[in-house]
Amino acid sequence: MLAWGLPCALVAACAASSSPVILYQGADRPDDEATLGPPPPSDYNFGPMRREIDTDGDHRTDRIEYVSDGKVIGVGEDTNHDGKIDRYQKLMNGAILEEIRDTNYDGVLDVRSVDTDNDGKLDKDIQLVAPLNGQPLPSPPPIPQPKK
Repeated sequence: MLAWGLPCALVAACAASSSPVILYQGADRPDDEATLGPPPPSDYNFGPMRREIDTDGDHRTDRIEYVSDGKVIGVGEDTNHDGKIDRYQKLMNGAILEEIRDTNYDGVLDVRSVDTDNDGKLDKDIQLVAPLNGQPLPSPPPIPQPKK
């Protein structure tokens, strides 16, 4: 089952990289946190185009692919098959740059993992504190650029 999403609110699109990052309830996710889990953080800037996929045939979305210019730039997944998205990954050319997870499946994204040495492996976890109470998330460390 494959469906294309509709354009979403400009909340994510307006989030500047220097502004605080918040987890939000966007227009493309009206009141569905109870059924789909937490939305992606605003600094993931996934944009409006998405494919909702049922990978296991249970008639529930368990994978969301965010698409820009025909390429998948992000993925949301239900890793424990409870019907709620609990992990988001930011991608570039198919490689995972960063991910954020709900590690205890309570509906709160609580750990951000980043690749600090640009080797293609997530090697640093950042514990997030109460991200859904309106407080900004800590900004991830800058991704190092490859040496020329």
